[in-house]
Amino acid sequence: MATLTDDPALYIFTSLTAGSSHIVTATSRLETILRANRVPFKAIDIATDQKARMLWGRRAGKDGNGRVRKLPGLVQEGMVLGDIVEIEEWNEYHELKQHLKIYYDENTIPNINNKYPRPRCDGRTGWGLPSRNLPAPRLLLPVLLLLRRRRHLLPRPPPPRQLHRRALRRRHPWTSTRT
Repeated sequence: MATLTDDPALYIFTSLTAGSSHIVTATSRLETILRANRVPFKAIDIATDQKARMLWGRRAGKDGNGRVRKLPGLVQEGMVLGDIVEIEEWNEYHELKQHLKIYYDENTIPNINNKYPRPRCDGRTGWGLPSRNLPAPRLLLPVLLLLRRRRHLLPRPPPPRQLHRRALRRRHPWTSTRT
């Protein structure tokens, strides 16, 4: 267990021979989340690695809400960071990179030779795509201003239909016809 506790790389702990298909699906989802956030990782099947199985069994424990952690999960430097439920929540609120460290070596996916490009100063990634960290471009602003100026040209909705007092009395049987 000394290598798993000292290694700064991020590990996905999973069990591909567990017999339930939801672990394989959740592992695929976890891998997709990490790749989309450009986080390098290594994968370990705890069915074949005794030290990884012992580490998960001892340190998985419960999350902050008291829920028992289940496979697949993320482990870094011998600490269980979270399972699929926690990782999806962090991903939803863009908190994933706050909970882990980015580390590349020869065995991570992607490895150090193929690591993701760093964002350039102009706010674009190395692939020429806009960075996710920047606000959306203001392409819709001229359209919104045009609509605001021409609001009087839009057709108005018809006014609500006025009902006569007698019609109101007939509609509501609980109101008295005598006044």
